[in-house]
Amino acid sequence: MTGDGSIALRYRAPEAGPHARRWVWSLLLLALIALLPAETPAAERPLVGAIRWDGWYGGEQGAVGRVLEECLTPERYRGRAPVFSKPGADGRLRIGPYTQAIVDREIALAKRAGIDYWAYVSYDPADHLSDALKFHLASKRSADVRFCNILEAGRSGSADEFVERTRRFVDLMRRPNYCRVAGGRPLFFVGFVDEKHLEAWGSRENGRKLWEGFRARVREAVGASPYLVLMDFDVGRAKDLADALGFDAIGCYAITGDGGNESPYSALTEAARTFWSGARSRGARLVPTAMAGWDRRPRIERPHPWEPWQKPGEGMNRYFQPPTPDELAAHVRDGADWVEAHRDVCPAQTLLVYAWNEHDEGGWIAPTLGEGTKRVEALERMWRERTENPLRGARAYEGRFIRGKGDVAYLKLLDTARRMFAPDPELPNLPMLHEPRWNGFVEGPTWGAWWIQNSYGTTFSALPLLTEPMTAFLANSQALWFDQMGDGTSVRPHARWQWVPPDGALCDAAAPGFYVAKQGDGQVDIHDWGMEFAAAGLLMQAELLLIGRDRDAIAAYLPKLERTAHFLDTRRERSNNLYLAGPAGNLLAPSYAGYRKPDGTYGMAYLTGLSVTTIAALDRLIELERLMGRRDQAASFAKRRAATRRGLDSFLESDGYFIRSLDPDGVRHGVLGAEKHGYIEASPNHDAVCFRVADDGLATRIMAKLTSVGGLRPHDFILPNYPSYDDMYEKPEGLWAYGAWVNGGHWSTCEARMIVAYFRTGLWDDARRSMKKLLTFAERFRMDNPLTEFGNNVYQPGQPVNLTYDAFGPPAAMLRGLFQYEYNADGLTLRPRIPPTILQLEQRFPIRLGRKRIWLATVGSGRITRVWVDGRRWRRHTSAEVRLPYDSIGDTVRVVIGLGGATPNPEFLHARPDPAPPLESPGPTALKEEAERIEALERSIADLKDDSYPWAAHLRLAKECAAAAGLRERLEATGESARLAPESARAANKLYADTVRHLLESLEAAIRQRQAR
Repeated sequence: MTGDGSIALRYRAPEAGPHARRWVWSLLLLALIALLPAETPAAERPLVGAIRWDGWYGGEQGAVGRVLEECLTPERYRGRAPVFSKPGADGRLRIGPYTQAIVDREIALAKRAGIDYWAYVSYDPADHLSDALKFHLASKRSADVRFCNILEAGRSGSADEFVERTRRFVDLMRRPNYCRVAGGRPLFFVGFVDEKHLEAWGSRENGRKLWEGFRARVREAVGASPYLVLMDFDVGRAKDLADALGFDAIGCYAITGDGGNESPYSALTEAARTFWSGARSRGARLVPTAMAGWDRRPRIERPHPWEPWQKPGEGMNRYFQPPTPDELAAHVRDGADWVEAHRDVCPAQTLLVYAWNEHDEGGWIAPTLGEGTKRVEALERMWRERTENPLRGARAYEGRFIRGKGDVAYLKLLDTARRMFAPDPELPNLPMLHEPRWNGFVEGPTWGAWWIQNSYGTTFSALPLLTEPMTAFLANSQALWFDQMGDGTSVRPHARWQWVPPDGALCDAAAPGFYVAKQGDGQVDIHDWGMEFAAAGLLMQAELLLIGRDRDAIAAYLPKLERTAHFLDTRRERSNNLYLAGPAGNLLAPSYAGYRKPDGTYGMAYLTGLSVTTIAALDRLIELERLMGRRDQAASFAKRRAATRRGLDSFLESDGYFIRSLDPDGVRHGVLGAEKHGYIEASPNHDAVCFRVADDGLATRIMAKLTSVGGLRPHDFILPNYPSYDDMYEKPEGLWAYGAWVNGGHWSTCEARMIVAYFRTGLWDDARRSMKKLLTFAERFRMDNPLTEFGNNVYQPGQPVNLTYDAFGPPAAMLRGLFQYEYNADGLTLRPRIPPTILQLEQRFPIRLGRKRIWLATVGSGRITRVWVDGRRWRRHTSAEVRLPYDSIGDTVRVVIGLGGATPNPEFLHARPDPAPPLESPGPTALKEEAERIEALERSIADLKDDSYPWAAHLRLAKECAAAAGLRERLEATGESARLAPESARAANKLYADTVRHLLESLEAAIRQRQAR
């Protein structure tokens, strides 16, 4: 080492060749390192560690070094070699050896990169794999980067050897620069635990005793218990082992997802996030791992002796593309943000990065021959920007409907969700379900009616963001239920039955002249009226009217809504305030059989979902009564609601979830793990959270329970139940088999309510996974419902494309979940639940409140601290909610919500609403006739002096749908659109064209009706 601290050069570079030039550059890099600033601005943030595996000591020192030199010698891999490598005269790469100067320089670089500690994979002190740690401990800069240990389970020895083999770690923890977390506890990782190691320890129980003894020895030596982290590649197994051995948290050495398939780096970061959220959903405490890369091809080409299972060349496609330095820095930032946002899951407040120097496996931060210090510089830049101005350092996203800063992948997902509610050239979109026969929405091209149970979650979630004419379409569809509702005298025939539905009863499905008053499939002759259908229909219509605030429409509908509420109350037993329902009286009927009597017939039982849905419906009916000044009626329904809430306690289990139903004789259905009826039912639970029937504490307990039951979400979508029902009136086989239909099949109407519940309880990553799963169907034009195979396949695989209204539930819920809109008689209450990794959000579309339009934006992360309306401070808020009384805001307002103390810059604060740009394109060549019809309609509308219908908005939607069809034609011509099978592509294109024709047909019919008056 020279006097100025730089490394003395003791060898001469070859005089020619690319290797020589690269070596010269590496020397220059080492010299430049010494000139770089040594300090990174301090910031309060989670500790960030990086894994060290120090086989880079050189072939002259030992066998491992020689193997690594060989595997990185090929030119295609040489760029990832440590910067202190060099080519030999024979062309073979030479690495190392480690020296004090090299490790000192790495300490300086790690400090600049914001690495607070290195987690050393630990070996015998005499092994050259421990050289780097030895130099670290001897360094004058050792305090700049702390250290901790990772122990491979196999190196702890047998039960008899355990104490001796772990003694040195106790001694290391005495050092002042050993990394401590959670109030001074030494951090210690244990990985690669398998059954043979448990056997070596004697058993799981004895292993726990060994680690308890280790804790005791550490406490005696340093005065604090170690923070033990169990590393495993499977999150479920990690949780199981950590619980069995008494560890504090779980982690993972390297998160690799599916191993990659020449995949982009974004797929690797998503796999990491999936692991993190998987730990949270299982109730585990976690030290998350961020991934600097995963590409084992050098080890695959030249398998290492310590990996005998690797066959040469097998799996050369299994890798992820390397990150750019800025992509790596963004992922580490996202990880740190996630740790901060999930303090309940991450009490140690630390993030681990794979890795500092796993060069041959593709994960590194350390300087390399190919990149030099670019990764260090990117991390340093990221931390500085995060400290000085979080928004300035955050990545920006500009979408058609959503713009913002922070978690770009999440922002893009939200934008994609909103795109599905407007004409779009690439994705199935809601206008495609327009039905000209009733100028409204239809369940799907193969489902020619309008269902309550299927539309429930989608409609509730979409209502705030729908604008004309789609609000009119939805109103027309729901009118099919209420115009034909039961009155106690009129016959509503179905098949061979001449039904006379009770007054106020709603239906399963309706179309003009078609009304199915009970669940229409299964043993219909024993079915009850659609009890929970009626409650859900009441809720949806009341919500629609509350948002619209049209007093004439409310006055016309209130008598019908009250009749439905009274119909529901005929099933409430006054002695216990529980509601009775018979077979198929539930949502997702006919999975529920009611009460099986001793004689084998079926009667009524108390149905939890009916109570939950009725409470949510009454919430909205009460507000409508208040809005219309009907205080007595509001008070009467409020008493009924309070009584129903009291009854709910009968359904609650001690560990915080609702059962499915209760028989009159006291038998409980849906108690997970019980010998009989031992399943868990999802819908009454996520609905209680979604509709705020459960308070915040119970909501958290419910979601913790639902997300801890792995069988409820085998493919990221929620199932109705897990495991199979044992109380249906049919055997669980055929269509009734578990995973096929109402017994364990997936329904997007339920998923929508689950996503709103995810957002309410801060399970943003679970919502993200759900939406991403939905897109795997949407991008293939396979938006079918139900989904079979436990939510992994379409119900109608023989169709070239699938489209159903249900399937728009998840994207709608992603948007409603952001602000948890609560409409009431006074106006609107917002409860922002923005993912904490999104630091700025702006919706380029308005939210409806009567005739008013509200444009929403947020800045920062956390609780509400300030609010501005049209640039002026707004005082009507708490730390949890913003109140917007209808009479106190203008017709068009922009609301900016400051979270966690953040203040927007003046340009953002005072910006005007910036609506999403309309689609513009000539329609496809196949729609020339429709283009002429559009021109004629523009002339007809200009002559109308009537604002009773949104004529212009309807025509504008048709024009945008034509533009979307034209843009799709262009994308297909250039090969930019999603690749569908030829038959599916033709069917999708026909959907685009038919949508335009249907919209024009219904508009023309509406104009003719108006002119005929």
